[in-house]
Amino acid sequence: MDRPQFETGLRDATRQTGAEYLDTRRAILDAGPAVLTFLGSTQVPATDWKTALVVAVLAGWLTRKDLFDQCTRYVEGDLPGRPPITGKFSAIQRATTVARLGPDVVPRLLEMLIKTGEGNDAERAAAIFGSLVRIGDTRAVPPLIDLLAPPNEENTRVMAAGALGQLHDPRAAAPLRTLLANTSLSPGLRATAALSLGELRDLGSLKMLQGVLVDGAQNPEVRIGAARAIGKLGDSSVAGALSQALTTSHDLVLLQVVIETAARLGDQSSLPMLSDLASHHEDEFIREAAENAREEISKRAGAK
Repeated sequence: MDRPQFETGLRDATRQTGAEYLDTRRAILDAGPAVLTFLGSTQVPATDWKTALVVAVLAGWLTRKDLFDQCTRYVEGDLPGRPPITGKFSAIQRATTVARLGPDVVPRLLEMLIKTGEGNDAERAAAIFGSLVRIGDTRAVPPLIDLLAPPNEENTRVMAAGALGQLHDPRAAAPLRTLLANTSLSPGLRATAALSLGELRDLGSLKMLQGVLVDGAQNPEVRIGAARAIGKLGDSSVAGALSQALTTSHDLVLLQVVIETAARLGDQSSLPMLSDLASHHEDEFIREAAENAREEISKRAGAK
């Protein structure tokens, strides 16, 4: 394989997925170690993550094939030791074991997820996303952002949104806000986007999160995600939104989360509503949660 042939193959592999990609990858790898010279001299712009990923994948298969094969086995559930009583290792166990291999396997994980279709299986996908989060390599951020959009499947988009929050990279904030703002998307995807904005500590999303929280027309699951995110942001300027949500939320799970958020933020303006809920709400658990929150806020205020 000469340089022009390699460059053509690299361009093809960058745009391809599935069997077509695998055929191109095989043709390049069959050229042997000589390809490493081409890979080493390939200049990839920082913004071109797709080409950079393929270059890293090809280099990995040529220089660390044993490691890539080991990563593949672990993702598929072939782990050291005796399987649990269920007969197979969980996605969490797989992810934990893969993560011990370190950041050198990140290109392989992303290849499985984006290029080869090996991540289409739900358990393998969960293991891959979990591995990426545990390794914490920010090279995964642009590919995960790309997975937020159609035509990717709903489950893939939800897991990508969740992983982006755990990677704590601010580049994910804008695309996650876009998901949260799109009311045509599923509640699960929007709620996950909200939670990840909280994990990112993205104060730029605070106004949007407050709007979602107080909007009774929004799905309760999305409002719960917004409430939890607001709690993580820790900004006391949300007091008005929390007070409004305490008086207008009819979903019991949502109401409990708002109560917990008010307690977490020490929101003294919520004390009248919490006292009323503690005394008069028909649900015993809400009454108890409101009383506990009221006591916690009052105690923190007294300590100051």
